Amino acid sequence: MVENSYIIDVPKKYEEVLRIILNEENDIESRMDLIEDITSKEVLFKLARDSQNMTISKKCVEKINDDDLLYKLMLEDVDYETIEYAARKIKNKGLLLNILKNMEDYEFTLIQIILENLDDCNLLLDVILNEDYDSSFRIIAMEELSKKYPFMLPNVLLNIEDGFLKSKCREYITDEYFLYTQLPDDDVFLTESEEDFIDLIINSIDNKQLLNYILDNSNNEYVKNTVKKRMDENKDSNKKFILANIFSNENHNQEHMNMTYNDYFEDETLDLNDMDKNIRYLLLNPNPSIRMNAIKNTQNQELLKQVVLNDPDRKNRLLALDRILDEEIIKEIYDKSEYDDNLRENCLKKINDEQYFKNLLIRTPHCIEMLWDKLNDETIIRDLLLNNWNNLFYPFLDKLMDKINNPDNHTKLASFADNWKVRRIAIIQIEKKFDKKYANIYTSHTISEWGCYKICLEGKYLDVKIRAVNKINDNDLLYFLFLLGSEYIIRNTAYRKLIRPDD
Repeated sequence: MVENSYIIDVPKKYEEVLRIILNEENDIESRMDLIEDITSKEVLFKLARDSQNMTISKKCVEKINDDDLLYKLMLEDVDYETIEYAARKIKNKGLLLNILKNMEDYEFTLIQIILENLDDCNLLLDVILNEDYDSSFRIIAMEELSKKYPFMLPNVLLNIEDGFLKSKCREYITDEYFLYTQLPDDDVFLTESEEDFIDLIINSIDNKQLLNYILDNSNNEYVKNTVKKRMDENKDSNKKFILANIFSNENHNQEHMNMTYNDYFEDETLDLNDMDKNIRYLLLNPNPSIRMNAIKNTQNQELLKQVVLNDPDRKNRLLALDRILDEEIIKEIYDKSEYDDNLRENCLKKINDEQYFKNLLIRTPHCIEMLWDKLNDETIIRDLLLNNWNNLFYPFLDKLMDKINNPDNHTKLASFADNWKVRRIAIIQIEKKFDKKYANIYTSHTISEWGCYKICLEGKYLDVKIRAVNKINDNDLLYFLFLLGSEYIIRNTAYRKLIRPDD
């Protein structure tokens, strides 16, 4: 920070006011009232900088809406609380980045405030990937990215060289399949840091099926040995869990364990208040039939989730899934069942959250075959096709477009979709669905013509704009296009249709 480098010329009418406000012996309430009447941002800056009272400084900062002044205030030799308060108010992200680059001494809280205020994926990535920034800044930026844009973390992991930052990034990534793709396929020589990174990845994977898959398919000996070690640790952990459950049930009446399972639940001496505890015990029974009956007699959603994820018997897993009603738990099961397509398909049948489906298709577009029929929200379909297009959507494009009935959505797709086929189908549907419909009795143009008019004025791509102008026959709309069209070919076509309407 620099010492009072910004010189303020105080207007004469504020000189006495400044003197009163900066005098700490004066009453705080009267000074705060005086600040309310100050309109000069430079005077407010001087007060925020020079006042020894934090309440005064904060009040002045609150009234300053000039980013450049707030930025200059942060560079002054003022109290950290004032600097932090100014940082929260700055909207210009470039100024915030300049502060980060030029800071020589700083407090953790201030850096956190600045990075929280950035709130932009590309700017946070710029801090994380740029080696010019202090490593502590980059770590805090990564933490912010993990909260707001977690889907970008794999991209970060692929583009940073710093070993410590890599390990921190790995901690925030929950996609076990992506982590698996970072393991070496061939039996190559590994440095110590590479071995440490492999250890971090494998120790982050809990999915038993994925661990087995890596063990069976990896050609790297170090990877295979690390996976074996991880699986052995899991076995030991499971044994301890089973033993703990046995010991916790040591007072359980042994004769109940010798009964058939159905008799067990019919026994009148059974303490039904302790049913949950007994169910937990029976779900560990090696007999799949006993486990199945235990599943049928519990509604505990967390217990059923554990069965779906861990029971070795497929029938039991599907039965447990069928009894789960909590959609959030079903979503969690879906995310953790990377290699069980049948189980995932059953999960999707029980989910009705279209926003979740949209996010899922952004991450895994190949799921479109299972999900297209479950998408009915026009806004979600439009956003998916407009902003998150993937070529895997091609076979289902017509079916998705048929679900859109709002002409505004068709118009936006025809105007701005990057994929030519989306634009083409959108404008064809505008022509077919709204060719004979009028917005109201006072308009001479159809809804279709109005949509084509908006495409011509606002559209991004010339191919669809040329088609649109040729579909307009209303003279008023053609006249406005002749006057307002941004491309010569649009203006010329509109003019030609005006003077020769039968062409």
